[in-house]
Amino acid sequence: MNRPVAVVGLVALLTLTVCTDRSSPIAPSRHPGNTNTSAAKGGTAATGLRLCPVTRPNGATPPGEVKSGLNHGNGMLWRVLWPRGVVVAAGDQVLPDGSVEMKFPWWRGVKGRLSIEGHRLDGLAPPLRAVISDYGLTGFQASGIIFPTPGGWEVTGRVRAAASLTFVTLVVAR
Repeated sequence: MNRPVAVVGLVALLTLTVCTDRSSPIAPSRHPGNTNTSAAKGGTAATGLRLCPVTRPNGATPPGEVKSGLNHGNGMLWRVLWPRGVVVAAGDQVLPDGSVEMKFPWWRGVKGRLSIEGHRLDGLAPPLRAVISDYGLTGFQASGIIFPTPGGWEVTGRVRAAASLTFVTLVVAR
C-alpha cells in the first residue's frame, strides 16, 4: 500500500471513530426536527474531525417502504442516511476540482417539488449544489448533491413551506 492511500485510510478511520463515538456530548441543533445528533467540540477546518454533529437515523420509514436502521424522516419527508452518518466518496464520485458528488434518495409525503440546500459546518466552503430529477410531485425523489469540499455538512430538503427535513453528514473523499 502506498503512503497517500494509507494516510487517507487512517484519516477516514479516525473520522469514523471520532464522529460516531456514542460517548460524545449531544449538540444543540438549530432545527427543531433534528434532535437525534451527537457531536464532539471543534470549529475550524483544522479541527474538522472533532466537529461532526452527525444525524443518527430515527427509524421513520416512508409509507410502503422497507424498514431500515438507516431510515430518517418526520412524517412528511424521509431519506436513508449513510452508515454512521459518513459519506465516503471514491473514484468518479470525487470530481476533478475535489468536490464530491453523491446520490441521495428522498421520499415526499406532501405534494410539491423538492429543493435542497446546505452549508459546511466545520470550515469555509461555497454552498452545496443539488441536481434534482423530475419524479412528479409526491413519493420517491432521486437527487444528486455536489459538496464543494469534504467535511461536515448540514443538508436541508424542503417542499415549499409545507415540509423540511435537515440532517448532518460527514463527507470524506478517498
